Order: sequence, then C-alpha cells, then structure tokens
Amino acid sequence: MRGRLSKFRALFGAFALSLALGACSQSSGPGPWPGTVPNDSQTASSSGSETSGQSRALAIDPSQPVTLALLVPRTAQSDGAAALGGALANAAQLGVSELRDPQLRLRVYDTAGQPATAAVAARKALADGADIVLGPLFSGSTKAVADVVLPEGVPVISFSTDTAVAGIGVYVSGYAPEAEARRILDYAGAQGRRFVGIFRPLTPYGEAADRGVRAASASGRIEVVAAGAYERSFKGIETASAPFASDASSAGANAVLLPSGGKELQAVSSFLNYHRLDPARTKYLGLGQWNSRASFQEASLLGGWFPAPDPDAVRRFSSLYSARFGGQPPVLASLGYNAVRIAGELLAEARQTGRADLFDHAAVTRPAGFRGAFGPVRFRDDGVAEHGLAILEVGQRTFVVLDPAPRGYGAGS
Repeated sequence: MRGRLSKFRALFGAFALSLALGACSQSSGPGPWPGTVPNDSQTASSSGSETSGQSRALAIDPSQPVTLALLVPRTAQSDGAAALGGALANAAQLGVSELRDPQLRLRVYDTAGQPATAAVAARKALADGADIVLGPLFSGSTKAVADVVLPEGVPVISFSTDTAVAGIGVYVSGYAPEAEARRILDYAGAQGRRFVGIFRPLTPYGEAADRGVRAASASGRIEVVAAGAYERSFKGIETASAPFASDASSAGANAVLLPSGGKELQAVSSFLNYHRLDPARTKYLGLGQWNSRASFQEASLLGGWFPAPDPDAVRRFSSLYSARFGGQPPVLASLGYNAVRIAGELLAEARQTGRADLFDHAAVTRPAGFRGAFGPVRFRDDGVAEHGLAILEVGQRTFVVLDPAPRGYGAGS
C-alpha cells in the first residue's frame, strides 16, 4: 500500500505540473497527438450546417495557375501552436515540391492563432486570388475564415478536429476523436470486447470521444454498459475513478475507453487498476493521445489498444521531412501535406475532365478519397475526415501493429 501511495504522489506532482503548463496555452482541452495543440472548440460560435449554407462553387480554369492559401498560427502566443504552424507550412511546401506542378502556387498567411487575425488573413488571401484555403488550425479561426471566404465560393480544408464546424465548403481534416473512437471500438467489438465503458475528462475532447462511443454503439457492434467523467485534476480523477470502476465491473465491462494521454492517462489507468478494474480482464482502450512514450511508463497500460497512423508510413514521412527541414515533424504536420496533395489531385483530375468546379463538394468528398502522408484519407458527406488508421498495442518498449491501416477506400465502402 505504501508503494502505491508513493506512486500516486509522484503522479500527482507530474500531473499537476502538466495541468499548470496546459493552462498557459490557448486550448480548452488535451489535443489528439503528443507535442501538438488541440482546437479551440469553445470559441466556435455556430455549427458547420450554418456555415455551409453560404457555400457556392467557384469556377476555376484548371489550365491556369491555381493558388492555395495556407493559414497557420506561426506567431501564436503558445509556443506549441507556433511550432506546429511552422511544421504545417513546411509539410505543405514538401507536398507542393513532390507534386512538381508549376501551376500550383502556395501562399502562406499567419493567423497568430486568433480568429480575428485569421479573418484578416482570409481577406488578404482572397485579394491575392486564393482558389482554396488550407487551414487554419483552430476551430474558432476556421469559423471566422469560413465566414469570409465561403460567400466568395472558396472552400476551406481546416486542420481542426472540431466536427461542429464541418459542412459543405468546410472540411475538417484533423484526427477527430469521434472517428478514432469508432475505429478502436469497431476493432474491439470484432475481438469479442463488446461490453464497453468510457471514463473521460470533462472537456470538449472528452465529449467528442463520448459521441464516438455512442455512434459505435448504434452500429450494434458494442454495447455501452458504464460511463463516467472526471474533472481534469488529480483530485477529480481520484474522486471519480472508484465509482466508475465499481460500475464497470458490476456491469460486466470487458473493455473501457480512456480518451486521455500523458501523465493524465497514467493517473487514470493507475487509479482504475487500483480500484480493481483489472486490465487483464477489462481491456484498456485509447485514442491517438496514447501514441506517446508516456504510455510505456504505466504498467496498467501494457497490452492496451489504440488507433494511430501506420508506424512505417510515419517513419517514411518523417524521413522526407527531416531530409529537407531537419528535425522530426509532429504527426499533425502531415495535415499540411495532405491538404496540398488533395488540392493537387483534384487539379490534375480537372485537367483531364475539363471541369471548372474542381473544389466543389462532390469532388472533395469523392468516395475513393486521396493519398495522404500516412495512407488514405477521405471526407464524408458531412465534411469530416476519415483517416486510414492502424490498431496498435502497447508493448514493453514499442507499439505492435495488431490490425494494419487500410491501403485505400473502395467506391462503395
């Protein structure tokens, strides 16, 4: 018991520090990948359906130069957001160079991570002849940009994960927790882990994960038998973990989704294990935030499952990026690369067909999708991205691929 209490005290110190540092950022909750920042979903003022009503197709001559306006937070107050903004710009430039299309022109605009600045940047992009906007990163900025450009027929491929801002003309390309939850729970259900609990933080990210769980339940592959939520503090986790563990055990849960990461995840899983929600019997499941070295530092996470991009594809992209720019790119830098590739593929297709509405809704949401940095990516009709994700298992020092990412999407899939 004394050893367990000492461990909790150590976790408390590390977790409290991570929360203090997180409070300095402009975010309201944890992001989906290590070393990145989440979207500012609390600043969004309307849904994607309201925004999309303003969308109309812009006629573009595919034989003439096409301008891509990239909006990223290069001078954001948060160092993490600013660094990611630079990495997104680098990855977009890498995508342009690989396409080798002299008619494809990339212009980069700084949003400073603020909706008002993003709107100014969008107006400048329109004045410069933008045919499509790539970015911005945050959902509040995405809404502000969409209000400026959609009335002019210019679509937006945002890097946000906030599905509320998606719709016709606004395409959310981030790794949405709803989609990740569906992927891991579909896999878990197929492995016989059908009775699922969710223990989530009281944040927009946690709410999004919960929506994904409910969507997976509607498919009939799993059944939600327990649900709990906690305040993002050590005391909040400590208080909520015991009743949730009891409820999940009593309900016969054989899997539990923990949509958190880092020190928070370590505290959550350790407390649940302490309260006899044994991971040997109840499989611990996660989302993309588990894709971090921190997941190796808590014994109760060993053997847990989570969705993530194919590790070999990540290594290939990182190698290409590092050879040109140096350093290792954050996973979310791939979104800048993907957006450019999507625009480039649609432009090449339009040259073959002669169509002038190359960025209209039907084209962007084509069922076959596009080839992204880590594999296939496509947009559903509601404007939300689906990424081809693998299922990984937490090993002693590495992640093991249990189920590979799909190689592509069939027209009828």
